[in-house]
Amino acid sequence: MTSRVCFLCETDQCEVCESCGLVSSCAQHQNFHTSKDGSFCYPWTVEKREGVGRVLVAVRDIKYLEIILEDDPIGLSPTQDTPQLCLQCFKLIPETDHFICSCGFPMCGTTCAAGDRHKPEHDLYTTAGVKARGKPEYPLVMPIRLLQQMEENPSLRDRLARLMDHREERMLETSSWELTETHLVNPLKKLSGKKNWTSEEIQRCAGLFRTNGLAVQATGLSPDQEWLEDDELGNGRALYPTMCALSHSCSPNCRVMHSLNYKLVIRSTKHVPAGEELTI
Repeated sequence: MTSRVCFLCETDQCEVCESCGLVSSCAQHQNFHTSKDGSFCYPWTVEKREGVGRVLVAVRDIKYLEIILEDDPIGLSPTQDTPQLCLQCFKLIPETDHFICSCGFPMCGTTCAAGDRHKPEHDLYTTAGVKARGKPEYPLVMPIRLLQQMEENPSLRDRLARLMDHREERMLETSSWELTETHLVNPLKKLSGKKNWTSEEIQRCAGLFRTNGLAVQATGLSPDQEWLEDDELGNGRALYPTMCALSHSCSPNCRVMHSLNYKLVIRSTKHVPAGEELTI
């Protein structure tokens, strides 16, 4: 029997999918039920299970190697401990004798310095009239990009609101919390100017990445970028909001595959009967 609540947010303001007839969705989340090219419906719904929380559950029998979902990266940014890299393409760049963007961050060159991925931190630093100090300020790039994406896309804020950030537990780790306040929250509040980003919002970003962040792979290069070997790229991380609902298992029935433009594709690794939880 098809549920009469949205498969993702559980609102009752929804309609049954005309293509598969297996799930219902609200207008806001219809596009998360279908593949990126719109050619098929994803075979799962979100359920809340005691002791686990939100999980993905098969709504029909799933065949071996079927695509379960595709997820795009959110807040794609360098890790705190990565070697020096280009903030646009993630290519490693030398510690000395490199191009410096007008915002202060080292980059590959003028093309990458004008790239859309680098734009959020570039605009924030130049508007504030502050020169970045390079690699020591990589930790600021993640919340800048994530907060900017949420400003530009209110529905993204709604999706991320469903993810855990373990705020209460992190607050009990007093030294770690204070370090985040000193080296992330306070500098970013000074930079943000008229954006008025709050301490709570910035701490929320840190908690989301600590709880749900995933390392990105070299195969995530977009089609228009130069193909590079793994050891030519720095270390990156991102959030994948839909994938975060997949539980981890010692005997998973799905696997994660990295695709172009840092997209993730989840495929089944075995026959999965309807009603079974999907795991990685």
